[in-house]
Amino acid sequence: MQSDPSSAVTTALDWGAELRAFRRRRGESQQNLADGLKAVGRELGLELGCEQQHISLWERGIVVRISPEYEQVLRKIGAPLPGTTDGPTVVHVDAQPSLVSARYASASAVGGGDGSVGEDLPEEADVRRRRFLGAVAAAVVGETTGLHRWLPALPAPLAPVPAVVEPYHVARIRMMTATLDQLSSDSGGAASVDAAQGALGWAARLLDQRVPPALEGELRVAAAQLANTTAWACHDAGRQEHAEGCFAQALGWLRSSKTVAAQAHSLSADVLFGLSRVALHQYQGGRGSMRERSEELDHNHVKLALRYVQLGQIAAQDANDLGEEAQLHATAAWMYALMGLQDQVEECFARAEHAMGRIQPNRIEPWHQVFFSRGDWEGHRALVYSTLADTIEDRVEAQRLASVAIDLTTGSLAATDPGRPARSRVYDRLVRTTCQFWVGDVGGGLASAEELLDEVKVLNSTRAVERLPQVVAAALPFVARNSTLRDLMDGYRDVIVQHSAAAVGT
Repeated sequence: MQSDPSSAVTTALDWGAELRAFRRRRGESQQNLADGLKAVGRELGLELGCEQQHISLWERGIVVRISPEYEQVLRKIGAPLPGTTDGPTVVHVDAQPSLVSARYASASAVGGGDGSVGEDLPEEADVRRRRFLGAVAAAVVGETTGLHRWLPALPAPLAPVPAVVEPYHVARIRMMTATLDQLSSDSGGAASVDAAQGALGWAARLLDQRVPPALEGELRVAAAQLANTTAWACHDAGRQEHAEGCFAQALGWLRSSKTVAAQAHSLSADVLFGLSRVALHQYQGGRGSMRERSEELDHNHVKLALRYVQLGQIAAQDANDLGEEAQLHATAAWMYALMGLQDQVEECFARAEHAMGRIQPNRIEPWHQVFFSRGDWEGHRALVYSTLADTIEDRVEAQRLASVAIDLTTGSLAATDPGRPARSRVYDRLVRTTCQFWVGDVGGGLASAEELLDEVKVLNSTRAVERLPQVVAAALPFVARNSTLRDLMDGYRDVIVQHSAAAVGT
């Protein structure tokens, strides 16, 4: 149905849907529309600071009132106009990029800082990621030369590098890795990322020195584990291309040895698990509700991330590593949930539980400790079911799945012990809070949102902050009637804008 540009749409969400439909009928991306509005503005003597983030915010229903300049330009091109609803949830967008745009900019970014934002993945970025996937696939079967162009630039070590590597140097790498893992677990990846990259630079130099043949395999695995830890810290800190590079470094060290031991196969599988999460994050970003953007997130993007899981399964089977198989099946379940494929989700969960039931406790590698920590399985299932609730068409079933996710987070939060990272607890609260608002439990959602905000403030995790807009969007229908909730959501926006300002300064 064609929009009537002379009449305003009643609600922000309605206007967002109308504007998205208008843009798609014109065959434009969000960036194309933003550029077009600026061009028309110049014809009218207006200087608009319109960017892709503005269009994304409008289409997601976060903005319910725009400035007269924007209204004039939208009317000029025949686009639908927003309503004039007054109320405490109104957000103004001025002729220059507004505070709300800054608040949500980092959450709108695909890849957390690689330059591509919003709905549309630039073609060159898509080609780049497919080439990277090809290099990774070749490395899995032993051809690692293709990874060289993707390796990170590591800082030169300040500590002296020995001419001959001794066993205690390998032990030192393992000790540094354990310390950095703990720091990231307690305080978030951003707290450990700089130290991790420095340590990795030192470990990389060791591999260039004289290494006794009997020690080479141990050194490669130890250095690769440190690279794996560094990659996860980069991922959590929002440095996705750095994360890719560190994962590639780990994989290159593990697969370039003439003989690859079972432990190296296992760690290779975990590296591929990490790459799947980075790839998924680059496409998913923090762009609010999956249901609002279900058409915008091409399933092919998720399938590309799924390829890393499938490659990881090859390495896990080579290592006879049931723990990694379980973790990869669980990750595949999340990806199928993003595509709204409920049967595949349940099948992946069944496979993961089958592998978990067969594993020996003494066969759990250090890089599996988080997945097997108390409460993590329940927390992951809650995440997957909440994602599925947001993507399937059957809204009755979606409400049931959201309730299941709430129940699972009750168990995961109660079971969580010191061995589980603080950010995992935060993710559980993110899922719980969002789902409580989805099912209409405003009181429960408010209580959970207060606890969540307190925890996010002390956790140095970009990934956690990037998920906050989903909570804000879920709470949006209730803020007009609840001043306490409205004030709390203002607190959420303050955290988002502070994080955005800090990210710009790094």
